Amino acid sequence: MRSILTLLLMALLGGCGAPTSRTRDPSAAVRATASGCGAPLIMVVTPDLSGSAATNRTPVVQASDLDDLVARTVRCGGEIAVGDVSAESDRPLLRLYVPQPAAPPATPAGGRSPLLARQERERYAADSAAYRRSDSLRTSAGERDARIFRQQAATLLARPRDAARSDVNGAIARMALFLAEPDHAAGSSAWTPPPRRIAALISD
Repeated sequence: MRSILTLLLMALLGGCGAPTSRTRDPSAAVRATASGCGAPLIMVVTPDLSGSAATNRTPVVQASDLDDLVARTVRCGGEIAVGDVSAESDRPLLRLYVPQPAAPPATPAGGRSPLLARQERERYAADSAAYRRSDSLRTSAGERDARIFRQQAATLLARPRDAARSDVNGAIARMALFLAEPDHAAGSSAWTPPPRRIAALISD
């Protein structure tokens, strides 16, 4: 399964790598990373855990297959969920939500009097330091939640594929409901730009 899901994630997450250029701007690295993330990703992955999936050799999704997606969510913000196709596909989804990085402070325009220019630089340095502290807290919280999510996903995906039937319609309805949910804190911290909403159903 890893080759299939990895190819999908490479297509989705391409171009989202961290910047490699060096700069003296204290917030440039975080700003470049945030701008390189593109649209936020809201994605739900639902593998089939029924007996027929094992019989028909449906690819197995492992928790490690989600690593790149989890790392991208922590870095760039977004929401991912994992469910399963089983006899009753109406259990709550496992979720990981991380808010997007805030907009970094704007670089001073310059071109003013030396006194005003110095004041702008001092204000920018203070704003940049506050920005880095805030984003560090956001990332730390995201990494903590990601560890819990990985553990829960590993437990779910390790379950035996022995369900007596496949409630595919129920799984699809649950995925559609997840993708149709309103943005978190809409109106104050809604996704910018609008997110890509993707469902991955792995079934026979």
